[in-house]
Amino acid sequence: MVKMSTYDSDQPPSKRACIEDWPGNTWKFEAVVEDKVTLPVPKVDVLVVEIVDKKCTASLIRKFNEVLPIRSLQHLKRVKSTKNIETGACEIYLLLAEIGPSTRETVLDSLEKLDVDISGLGTDVKEEQVASCQPATRAQFEQLRTEAGYWPTNFHEDKYLENLLGCTLAEVWGDGARIFQQNLFSSPVIKVGGGAVVNPETNTLVVSCTGTILHPLHHTALNLVDLVARSQGGGAMDHTDPTIDSSLYHITEPLALSTKSTYLLTGYDVYLAIEPCHMCSMALLHSRVRRVFYIKPSKDGAFTKAKLHTRQELNHKFEVFKVVSDNFIGEWGWCS
Repeated sequence: MVKMSTYDSDQPPSKRACIEDWPGNTWKFEAVVEDKVTLPVPKVDVLVVEIVDKKCTASLIRKFNEVLPIRSLQHLKRVKSTKNIETGACEIYLLLAEIGPSTRETVLDSLEKLDVDISGLGTDVKEEQVASCQPATRAQFEQLRTEAGYWPTNFHEDKYLENLLGCTLAEVWGDGARIFQQNLFSSPVIKVGGGAVVNPETNTLVVSCTGTILHPLHHTALNLVDLVARSQGGGAMDHTDPTIDSSLYHITEPLALSTKSTYLLTGYDVYLAIEPCHMCSMALLHSRVRRVFYIKPSKDGAFTKAKLHTRQELNHKFEVFKVVSDNFIGEWGWCS
């Protein structure tokens, strides 16, 4: 039987968990995703002009795509049709260029130099706002379509992303996952602010531990990574040595080094009581963690605020989920 660790009752309140704060039946996980997925699609200013000779529409689209392509707005249609509110007539507008790199004068000058026949265009070049990028979600796409002046944009629905945002992935929100997560939340090591590494293929606990109170750097996540290394015949920190009699660290699924990837946490999920700091988050990233689940936000907000796991310049991406519940009262104020 695995013995879970507990802190002494004389620990200061800021470093001691309140059992009453832990989730009951009203909690749920919510995916922590990059802002561009949840915020409205940003807009950019462009120049447009009406096509007065509608018979020239197809030829104008081909010609402008050839001589005046807009590389940054390839997600947009080159023309849009709209109904004039006053007359009820159908009007067709052509997207000329993005404002900034171009102005009305430079665009018209370019067309003259390129010897483009613009006799089918109107003379009034207008400014409009359009989506600066393709919408990532159906909600963003539908929001754009309801806005006045909507310019048609491409949209390819990402079913997996929609399932993440809609909380419908069985492996995260299914009944079986729920029971496993509830049991994990009920374990003493999680209740005292610790964490665990789980093998999701078998729903088994690999290692569990708490942070080292008397050391400023031995946070829960770092201890977990080192314990996984211990389970594979490695380990760098003396205090995770299983030969030392400690009630704070537990290896429950010993693995041979040859059975795992070069990276320690490949294919593993990490559950933490508290959102990790930036140091710990980078340790999880470099260990190639599969998913991270945490219950309470930290002041550093490496995931909820900085969205570190979504940074494009990093060479590993992983999913992060936070518990959403009305049962929590405040924050503990210390890093896990």
